[in-house]
Amino acid sequence: MQQVRAIKNILISQPVPSDYEKSPYKELADKFNLNITFKKVIKIERIPVAEFKKSNIDILAHTAVIFNSRHAADNYFRVVNELNIKLPIDIKYFCISDSIAYYAQKYVTFRKRKFFLGDQTTEGLMNLIRKHKRENFLFPLSEESTSDLLVALEKSNITFTKAILYRTIPDTISKEIDIEKYDMIVLFSPVGVQSIISNYPQYEQKDQLIAAFGKTVWNAVKENGLNLSLPVPTPTSNSMTSALSEFITDYQRFGGDLTAIEEKFRKQREKKNKEAITAISQKANDISLKQKTDRIFALKVIEEKKRNKKKR
Repeated sequence: MQQVRAIKNILISQPVPSDYEKSPYKELADKFNLNITFKKVIKIERIPVAEFKKSNIDILAHTAVIFNSRHAADNYFRVVNELNIKLPIDIKYFCISDSIAYYAQKYVTFRKRKFFLGDQTTEGLMNLIRKHKRENFLFPLSEESTSDLLVALEKSNITFTKAILYRTIPDTISKEIDIEKYDMIVLFSPVGVQSIISNYPQYEQKDQLIAAFGKTVWNAVKENGLNLSLPVPTPTSNSMTSALSEFITDYQRFGGDLTAIEEKFRKQREKKNKEAITAISQKANDISLKQKTDRIFALKVIEEKKRNKKKR
């Protein structure tokens, strides 16, 4: 019987958290006795302001801004500063997570009425955006972005403008990172997947596990002929750290049987979908009941008026 590869060494394709000792990754490492390596596998190139100006985008014509990454926030405020733009105090900021919102505080004072915090998912952020459909949104993003948030915005008929402010390209890491020593690689962007392929042209995944955050990254993993072990968000976890914790627990429980873990995820998705359908059905029934009640009340009022009129 082939021995299952244990999960001990994990490569996180992001920089070390600013306060690692208090981060969820430190808690994860302690819980499972993991060796976690943080390494950016991509680098950011700024779009020069002169190039951005060619897009003829009027930043002040937009009443709200969408941030789905720290890079988006950094480059939005960089361009604002370089163009000497004074932002109105009533601009609203829609952030895909609370961490992005708190990060943006380095540029703008945090106020509850102007910051809207998502739950790290596209749908969670879209629920907030749909409640403010009258706003004119600016969406800062990278040149090669294929974010599923773009599709969601278009489908919801939201008025928004794409502002290309930076480029994401693979970084050179092959001399620093021995990719084969890791039991799991955690990826957060399609370019991150490209970086692994370009840095290690002879790379063979074998029994190495891959976790990826977001549908565009899932697709990039599969399109490059790799096996995706952990697609995040999962039916029960919106963050990478909580998803990793659940996955490693299941991996140990099922003896490394990825099929069993996927079956568990499938059942969880089915349950979640059924609950969503039930909730929608219940809401429809509640609306129908209210309409019937209002109709009965209106008829009673009309009858009462008729009786009063006859009495006169």
